[in-house]
Amino acid sequence: VVLVVGNVSGQYASFPITYRYEIRNEAGTTVVTGTQAAAAGATTSITVTGALAYDSDHSWRARAEYNGAFGPWSAYAAFK
Repeated sequence: VVLVVGNVSGQYASFPITYRYEIRNEAGTTVVTGTQAAAAGATTSITVTGALAYDSDHSWRARAEYNGAFGPWSAYAAFK
């Protein structure tokens, strides 16, 4: 599974962002969490290495983090 986030940018300066992601199963239980360093360009692709239930509904969200500070979680997106 590959998740794609749109990269954020600073208003006055660029800084190295990390994205934290969370995947939940259809019961709402968190089944995978992780982080991924931002890539250059407009998006960052996150390859999920944890096992997910086959043919089941999942949802995921992400947020930007930098040096102990973090932004708000994105809205959940669904996939199967």
